Amino acid sequence: QVKNKTSVIYESVADEFLVKPSKENLENTKKKFNLNCDFLLYTGVWRDHKNVVGLIKAFGNLLNPPCQEDFKAPLTRGVGGLQLVITGREDPFYPEVKETVKALKLENDVVFTGLVPEEELLSLYHLCKAYVFPSFYEGFGLPVLEAFACDKPLICSDKSSLLEIAGKDNAVFFNPYDINDIVEKMSIVLNDELLQEKLIENGQKRLKDFSWRKMADLIFDIYKNTQ
Repeated sequence: QVKNKTSVIYESVADEFLVKPSKENLENTKKKFNLNCDFLLYTGVWRDHKNVVGLIKAFGNLLNPPCQEDFKAPLTRGVGGLQLVITGREDPFYPEVKETVKALKLENDVVFTGLVPEEELLSLYHLCKAYVFPSFYEGFGLPVLEAFACDKPLICSDKSSLLEIAGKDNAVFFNPYDINDIVEKMSIVLNDELLQEKLIENGQKRLKDFSWRKMADLIFDIYKNTQ
């Protein structure tokens, strides 16, 4: 009989994320989406559990603090300012995403790219100032490893699998149910270059814990030991 019927085996990041995009691809992506300043990046589907609306609300408060003494907006709008880039196909069953942008008058600050090909997605990762992952729930959380692979600071939800995958010292975590906490953590990272460097360095080290070879070896061992 098998004593332990459940084994935890981690996947890894796609090999494409281990190659830096060409300068031409980076410039083409910037021009295509009119990225004229620093930006925060979110990638993925538009679903309630992804908390995209919460991210947009937090970003709105980052640009327009409800109380100027509470938060210091790290950058101003427009050229030389800060944008939020959201990838993924628009979901007709989740209209709150664009409705929130309109309600907060963020049309010039939030960029919707739609579904992008792999090379543009990779360029967006490399161009962003930081990656923000606001999910209430994730089964694994591949964007964590993608951000690490692209040398980007990770600002991340502390729920479900994300603390485990990222590792507590490799990202700045927030409570995704608390808009003020998301704002505060984004502001902290954006205003601290030394912290950004530390997160990038730690993320690269953490990435080494995940590999397709290690995954294959573990799966092979399970099959071998259950025969």
